[in-house]
Amino acid sequence: MFSLLPGPLATLSAAAAVLCLATPARAEGTPAYETEVRPLLSKYCFQCHGEGKGKPKGKVDLAAFKAEAEFPNHRGLWKQAREALDGHEMPPDDEAQPTEAERARVVAWIDTMRLRPRADGLPEPGQPVVRRLTRTEYSNTILDLLPTLRPPGRPPYFDPAKASRRTASGLG
Repeated sequence: MFSLLPGPLATLSAAAAVLCLATPARAEGTPAYETEVRPLLSKYCFQCHGEGKGKPKGKVDLAAFKAEAEFPNHRGLWKQAREALDGHEMPPDDEAQPTEAERARVVAWIDTMRLRPRADGLPEPGQPVVRRLTRTEYSNTILDLLPTLRPPGRPPYFDPAKASRRTASGLG
C-alpha cells in the first residue's frame, strides 16, 4: 500500500484519526458533564439524591453517575430529572436553589444527551402500544372462556362479517 508518511508517523496519524472518529463530538455550547454539570448536581442534588446520609430519596441516586457515558442506560431517570428541574419542582423550596443560568445549563445538557443515539445503535423503544381486540376476536374470546354461551350449531370460531358474504374469501 502506498503511504505519503514514513512508518511510525503514519501509524501515529492513523491512531489519531481512529481516536477522533471514536470520540463523540460535543455540540458548541453544550456543557461537559464532568466539569460543568456534575459540580452543579453535587451542589444542589447530591445531599438528598446521592452522597448524603442514608438511602437516596425517591430511589434516585444521581451520585452514581460518574461519567457522561453512563447516561444512555438511564434515559428515563434523566427525563424525570429534567422535568422536575425545568418545572422548578427540584430542588425543593426549602433547599438552596440554582440560578436560572445553572438550571438552564443542566437542562441543556440533558436535552443534548437525549438526542444522542444509544451505544448499541438500537432506536428507543418508546411506549408500548396496547392493542384492542376486534369485535370478532372479543366474541370468540368470550365464547372460549364461557362455552355454555355458544349457541347450538355455531362453529367454534364464527366471523359474522365473513359469514354473510358469498365469496371464496368469506368461506375460508
